[in-house]
Amino acid sequence: MIDAVQVFKQKDQLWTTSLEVATKFGKRHDTVLRTIRNLECSDSFRLRNFAESSYRNEQGKEQPLFLLSRGGFSMVAMGFTGRDAVAWKEKFIAAFDAMESRILEMSRAAERRASREWQQARQEGKAMRQATAEALNEFVAYAKARGSTNADRYFIIITRMACRSLFVFEPGHERLMAPTIRDFLDASQLTALAAVEDALGKELRAGMAHGWPYKAIYQQAKARAHVVAAAIGKTPVLAPVAGMALPTSRKPKASGKSSQLSLWGYSEGNA
Repeated sequence: MIDAVQVFKQKDQLWTTSLEVATKFGKRHDTVLRTIRNLECSDSFRLRNFAESSYRNEQGKEQPLFLLSRGGFSMVAMGFTGRDAVAWKEKFIAAFDAMESRILEMSRAAERRASREWQQARQEGKAMRQATAEALNEFVAYAKARGSTNADRYFIIITRMACRSLFVFEPGHERLMAPTIRDFLDASQLTALAAVEDALGKELRAGMAHGWPYKAIYQQAKARAHVVAAAIGKTPVLAPVAGMALPTSRKPKASGKSSQLSLWGYSEGNA
């Protein structure tokens, strides 16, 4: 988006860049660099709010660049005047505000994960998830026995469908969060996901017990999951902040009697 302002976290500080400021305010980058270097601010303010860095231009040449904190940006932008300049000042400040709010919410999410309620919801969901994983394994074998050549894709397809029926992800964050999705959910979301997975497992087993075609079983399970999810309602999943460490990904266990439910990776295709 042309109006998007780049603000990121690095070393426990929020920054934008001199190049970003130059681009948005319609200034030459060398002019912005000179303005920063010529600021008559104290050494302590400069150390806290500006950091020298570099980037490579379109020709691959390394060029100088400054990182600017909120205070550094405010100091530099103070001299920019005009209606457009005021509008961009507002957008930069809003971007810093939004990132600060995101970091605060991520901190609160970490506290929630440490709470007894979250731990209990996570533990209670394990039994349902295990039963669903076993039903999914049985369904994949059932589909293979009836001619499916891509039945293994159902591990991804069904799990992705369960999550997308319940949660709203920010663009581009699904794959980033997928390996440890439950670490990003609050207690109520964990409970909701367990309920949908439980409904999926029961529908898969019911369809197999009736001897239905595997594609019909999948469609029935999908419909049931959407009914349960609609009754619960969709909620947003908080995305990780750029520069923040993600929970450590856990490698899937080797296939055996029961497989951990996988996430994403395949399009539905013709399983």
